[in-house]
Amino acid sequence: MPPYASSAAAMTFNYASWGSRVGASLVRAFVFLPGYIVVLILGAINDGLGLLAYLLYAVFTFVAGIRMYIQRGHLGYDVGDRVTGQALILEATGAPMGNGMQVFIRGLAHIVDSLICCIGYLFPLWDAKRQTIADKIMSTVVITGRPQQHDAKTLVINSLELWKPVIKS
Repeated sequence: MPPYASSAAAMTFNYASWGSRVGASLVRAFVFLPGYIVVLILGAINDGLGLLAYLLYAVFTFVAGIRMYIQRGHLGYDVGDRVTGQALILEATGAPMGNGMQVFIRGLAHIVDSLICCIGYLFPLWDAKRQTIADKIMSTVVITGRPQQHDAKTLVINSLELWKPVIKS
């Protein structure tokens, strides 16, 4: 059974464990680690070279972060989710959130998870749907099951969807 259904009622969800969610976050962080190490090494060698490397790294981090949000919004998964075999979906529809901006707003909702000593991030340990407070605010769940596979063309097209509102104006 595919992880996304046209109707959430037609599908029962296997909620992702807290460990799986933490693993996906670690994979996301690891994407940026090699660049950071290069910045540190070049900064130790030469201040000017280190500054240039840092600026390039900052641009890369920004672009890669936007791409992850878009991919997670349109497809339901990013690199971290794909590695851990999970997907982010809207609970009501069983479909991905729809766009990167909604995933970004969900990211901002994680501020609530952090307010009381990061307890919100631990909610999946005891919550029946394994949701964080941000998930509850945005009505999302993280489910297990291999995300749909998409070819490179589909990923590029989905990434370009972000610019659709800009182009229409």
